[in-house]
Amino acid sequence: MDKVCFIITPIGKEGTEIRKNADEVLEYIINPVCDSFGYSVV
Repeated sequence: MDKVCFIITPIGKEGTEIRKNADEVLEYIINPVCDSFGYSVV
């Protein structure tokens, strides 16, 4: 069975400050940590 991490986060419209922040948290914090533990982010 694959390890999966389901993320719930605010998205906002593309180009908004909320969206930029959410994308950066996902790219630079959540994805690397999940990858290091063998999880794929959904």
